[in-house]
Amino acid sequence: MIKLIMLTGFLGSGKTTLLQKLIDEYADHKIGILINEFGAISIDSEIVDTKGVQMAELSNGSIFCACLKDQFVEALVELSKKDLEYLFIEASGLADPANMVDILAGIDKHLVNKYDYTHAFCIVDGTNFMDLIDVLESLRHQVFFSDIIIINKTDLITKETETDIRNTIHEINPEAAVISASYCNFDLVKATESPSGLSDRAEETTNTFESRPQTMVLKEKKTVPMEELLPFIEDIAGSTYRIKGFLHTDQGGVKLDCVGENLSIEPWEKEIKEAKVVLISSVGIRLVSVVIASMAKNIKGSISL
Repeated sequence: MIKLIMLTGFLGSGKTTLLQKLIDEYADHKIGILINEFGAISIDSEIVDTKGVQMAELSNGSIFCACLKDQFVEALVELSKKDLEYLFIEASGLADPANMVDILAGIDKHLVNKYDYTHAFCIVDGTNFMDLIDVLESLRHQVFFSDIIIINKTDLITKETETDIRNTIHEINPEAAVISASYCNFDLVKATESPSGLSDRAEETTNTFESRPQTMVLKEKKTVPMEELLPFIEDIAGSTYRIKGFLHTDQGGVKLDCVGENLSIEPWEKEIKEAKVVLISSVGIRLVSVVIASMAKNIKGSISL
């Protein structure tokens, strides 16, 4: 059987960091990975060092929504034909995995090697969890349908906030194991190899065509001056759930990542295959006018829609 490990967590919580750690820890095993991006282009697949492992990518929606569910099913069936010990799935930050058990049950007869749905890790962003948990049903379902929950970024929050998060998690899912971490540093192998705490419970996912947030892709036309980029991102960040991508700037190649007010711009030494930035809107289609207005004010022709 192939051990299947699901990674969920809101945008920017640390899923890609955890996925890379899993790939590194299990480098001597036969592993496959499936990366699900909500945006139209895949950013995380550029960040993760796959080291030749079997990989599938599904972009432009959630794998639990009808918009990608058929492709998700096909990918699971195809990956079951591979000689794998583990399959790690990084779901999109807006994914609602409530129907995962039903999906696996529905494809069981089509699988070459069966899946053992061993664990669902939910990575909680300690800096914004309490602000989002009562707003996003998908986030609540990520917690409810997981058996191991990591409170990440504890170095950025107080002990009181961490206690509040832990209590809220226990109210939603009292059976889950809860681990505190920073940069997803914890005994990953011990957690991965622990007995499964998952049940066979399932519900309808809240990921639907109607509920999916608007996404936009910004394209680089020429080298972007940092003095233009910073005010532009700061201007539009409040209208987005997430901003991420790669750009060539006058200070070199950079990886851009913004969640809420937390903006990270890091040097990127690798080749930038696609100089683009994905925006996931928190204000619906109105993001288009917000971006256009900010581009007119801050950007002098280096980025376009």
